[in-house]
Amino acid sequence: MGANLPSRSKKQHDKFSYINTRLIGMLLVLT
Repeated sequence: MGANLPSRSKKQHDKFSYINTRLIGMLLVLT
């Protein structure tokens, strides 16, 4: 389904996932 998406969209998704992981990691450190 996502195979026909432009590579730019995938890059933005990867960047979003990276930021999400960072936020979750920071929350785990704070608790």
